[in-house]
Amino acid sequence: GWSPLFFMIDKSYAENGAILSVWPNMVIRLCQFHVIQAILWWQTENGAPEPGRRHLKHTAKYLLLWSFRRLQRARDKKSWENELQIFIEHLKCIVPASSFSNVLNYFETNWFSETWRDLWTDIGLPRGHNQDRISTNNFTEHAFKKFDEIFLENRANKSAYRLVLIIANEWFDYFARWQPSHPKK
Repeated sequence: GWSPLFFMIDKSYAENGAILSVWPNMVIRLCQFHVIQAILWWQTENGAPEPGRRHLKHTAKYLLLWSFRRLQRARDKKSWENELQIFIEHLKCIVPASSFSNVLNYFETNWFSETWRDLWTDIGLPRGHNQDRISTNNFTEHAFKKFDEIFLENRANKSAYRLVLIIANEWFDYFARWQPSHPKK
């Protein structure tokens, strides 16, 4: 009788199908952080440049991701249509005309399909659950990022002993005592 609130997956047909075979009405989410990461690597998936995929300069990638992040905020199918048109207009300005159809095809094939669209956008999320205040809809990913920034100070941890001490003496205490008084900017 146990049913999780939702499942967080990477883009895997097998995971998606297995979850839905056990819980047919389960809410499944794609990790928005990993979607962004895949787009950053879009021109070199599988370790080699894909045919027809033009190399984008850093500025173009930044603008592309900024536009895509806005598209992720779509809360329903009506806002999706509006945000999609804005994204396409931005895309026309970001990528050269000669590459536009190839780039748009990448997004339509990989991210805009019926299978995946509602899993990486805010469409279908329960009220109050979106990523307006954090950089991902994956709360575990967010917790790891917070741990890395606050407790490890963005340094590589090479000692299991030190890690155990940080978790036992600082991490648990931090969350037991700290309550935010205002949203993070």
